[in-house]
Amino acid sequence: MCVKSGFELVYPERLSLTQQAALFRDAQAIVGVKGAALTNTMFMPPGAAAIVLSPADFPDPFFWDICGQFGVGYLELFGQATPGHPPGQAAFRIDADKLFAALSLIGVDV
Repeated sequence: MCVKSGFELVYPERLSLTQQAALFRDAQAIVGVKGAALTNTMFMPPGAAAIVLSPADFPDPFFWDICGQFGVGYLELFGQATPGHPPGQAAFRIDADKLFAALSLIGVDV
């Protein structure tokens, strides 16, 4: 869905730290699942936007704080987590309408 809206699919863990920093430095908007790779939001330019996808049982404000420190807009969507997993480690689904709305809020044509 994001690729159809013009986003590039990227696996930061396959890139060097320098490549990750350069990629995020040039990004005007990112969408990603909450995890360590989102620490790279610190390299995004002020005014850029991050949409973070999270399981509902993992309301940790860590990346919100990073984005706030660097002037990056932050929007987090929570999806219902599959029961029986440790907090933050469950599979989850994001409602497509909510993702469309979030993309529209940051100015992405969907």
